[in-house]
Amino acid sequence: MLCQFSFQNFKSYKDETTFDFRAMAIPEFQDALIRQEKAEDLLPVSAVYGPNGGGKTNLLQAFFCLINLVVKPIHALEKNRQSMIFQQGSSVAPFMLDESSANEPTIFQVFFRVDEKEYQYYIALKEEIVFESLLWRTLGGKKTGLIFERDGQKIELGASINKASINLDVNPKMPYLSFLAINYNIPVIAEVQNWFESCITQSYANPRAENIVLVSKSETTKESLIHALNDVGIDLSGYRYDEDSKHLFTQRTINGKVYELPFEAESDGTKKMIAALPVLMVA
Repeated sequence: MLCQFSFQNFKSYKDETTFDFRAMAIPEFQDALIRQEKAEDLLPVSAVYGPNGGGKTNLLQAFFCLINLVVKPIHALEKNRQSMIFQQGSSVAPFMLDESSANEPTIFQVFFRVDEKEYQYYIALKEEIVFESLLWRTLGGKKTGLIFERDGQKIELGASINKASINLDVNPKMPYLSFLAINYNIPVIAEVQNWFESCITQSYANPRAENIVLVSKSETTKESLIHALNDVGIDLSGYRYDEDSKHLFTQRTINGKVYELPFEAESDGTKKMIAALPVLMVA
């Protein structure tokens, strides 16, 4: 679960900005919160709204960029532990509207939970990685443990992974987290890797996204999707993906007969919903 995401010196953001999922201590909607013993309550969903040019897209792009930094080299070498779903990337781009920030590192920091542990991952980079660290603690615990810390090319390993066989020499442009995930089978690294790979990143500001549809062969999932579409007024009775032509067809049943339409023939709103709903259901 994502707890908090912070970034600095990225596109239209010069100063540190934090997107926080920690719930405030107010009585409303207490039963809707994500709760774990000995841990702060988390929001199950959060929204960002504001005027055009207000930075909404770049906030999403910052998160996409962090996920892409870690996941892309793992996926390129086919060392991913789970299938990749809509990993939309974004490149590092510092704030350019003053004389100093263009030469300063871009910084990302994320706090997230996996079962009974909370992790903190931090990375600062320009063309090469300046600093990187991965810390952990048990939920409710006061003591923070070091997994690794990288200052330039100097790397320190924490007790949980400090083994003579682990290489401390890594490409200066590759995150050490990715390097460890690619080359070693370390339980704590695998747990963190799985979290990064499970982050579904998608922006519907990109028109291409509407033509990327997650199609499940599971009849249960298919029925759930059709019910959800029906609930918002889209009267589909099914769909069919043709493996030979690589085309998706939507189905409507009228007077007991099934009629098919190519996905491209649906309205823009219907295509948006068909593209978005499977991702929302996974989330």
